Formats: sequence, structure tokens, C-alpha cells
Amino acid sequence: MAAAAATMVSSAGGLLAMLNESHPQLKYHALSNLISFVDQFWPEISTSVPIIESLYEDEEFGQHLRQLAALLVSKVFLLSICLYACSCGDQMLVVA
Repeated sequence: MAAAAATMVSSAGGLLAMLNESHPQLKYHALSNLISFVDQFWPEISTSVPIIESLYEDEEFGQHLRQLAALLVSKVFLLSICLYACSCGDQMLVVA
């Protein structure tokens, strides 16, 4: 019995390129997979936030595709906020 080889993903570049394709299925595939890798590649994904936001805003796409785009952008922003919040040390003001 042969063991399946694990695939290492070193970049989100290929998936991000798929967001520019014309076929909605390719965009769906890209968004679904980017959501899976967002914890690892959010800085790289953040450079494509305008493209992802435009997918969300495009009413020609189905509700599910638009929701995936919104989820991905939200996760990128949340991870970015957490990084900076944790990096500001005692300068962070907590307002109750």
C-alpha cells in the first residue's frame, strides 16, 4: 500500500491569480481554497483585497460566492488587526 504524498503550499499566488479569471467556478475554487489558507498567507492575500471586495460587490455573482468573498476579506482584516493589536504593547488603550 503506497502512502499519499503531502503537498506543501508555499504561496497563495496561484489562487490569487484565479480571482482574475472570467469563469465563476474558478473564482469560487480560488475563494474556497484561499479561506483554507488565510491563516498562513493573509499578508499575501491582503494585497488582493480590492479584487476580493469587487467580487463581493458584483451582483452578477451568486450569493454564496459573494459571501465567500466577504468572509475572506473579513478574515484578512481580522488577522491584520490582531497582529497590530498584539504588537503595540502597553500603548493599547482599552475603552470600556
